[in-house]
Amino acid sequence: MYKKIGILLVGIVVLGGEGIYYAHTSQESLPTNTARMLESVNATVFDTRNAEQQRIIIDVRTPQEFSSGHLEGAHNIDFYSTEFTDTISTLDTSAAYSVYCRSGNRSGQTLELMESLGFTDVLDLEGGIAAWVESGKPL
Repeated sequence: MYKKIGILLVGIVVLGGEGIYYAHTSQESLPTNTARMLESVNATVFDTRNAEQQRIIIDVRTPQEFSSGHLEGAHNIDFYSTEFTDTISTLDTSAAYSVYCRSGNRSGQTLELMESLGFTDVLDLEGGIAAWVESGKPL
């Protein structure tokens, strides 16, 4: 009889422990409201996401590069400007942004800067506007 009670108690402890474990781990894996989406994407994905949602498009090339052709609706914030970081830091960190440059280098650095400043939704055009044009997309 004591053997049956002992086995029953062991079973209760094991099952109770598993319940606590799974309850704890499922709480940890719940998504939070601070989820971030900061990524570099190809021209097709960049174009699709810009069309699907209201995104603020930022061209981080120089004003001269910008004037030679840019994506429709893009805002120019010169990466080489002494006010660049200050300008980026004044933007709404919760808005959705798409950034690009000529080849992807400056926009990639901008993505990192925006991440460090707490932005939550930023797309970087891999390969920059050169990849955009190469994929046959219009300026």
